[in-house]
Amino acid sequence: MANNHAAQPSKSWIPVALAAFVCQSVAWAWVAYATDLSARWPAFGLGLLGMLLALAAGWMLLSLNQRGRVALRRALTAAARAVEHERATERAQQEAEKATELLVTALDALPIGIAIFDQHDRQVIRNQCLDE
Repeated sequence: MANNHAAQPSKSWIPVALAAFVCQSVAWAWVAYATDLSARWPAFGLGLLGMLLALAAGWMLLSLNQRGRVALRRALTAAARAVEHERATERAQQEAEKATELLVTALDALPIGIAIFDQHDRQVIRNQCLDE
């Protein structure tokens, strides 16, 4: 059975990516308007924080992508198994029909009357000699 968490990916990377964008935008604006060298260090720290947040958002996206691939692979495997199971069921039904036809033909060749009943006492097979 597929994991529900993989089927519904989390959107927690969106605020992280937005925070990274805001931090880097503020840092670049700060660097652009700061004339004093000592005022640029906090902007550098803010830009570094933005870069770390962007890396975290990228890691989250890669993680979601990997979980999605795993879920897709599992779904494809399950679908392939279902198709193979259906084909095997069809082959078994065809073989059972052929075996039933062979049994009916063999029973019709017997010189005595024979009837076969199922577990609910319903007649399933009856040969021609019993009809006569």
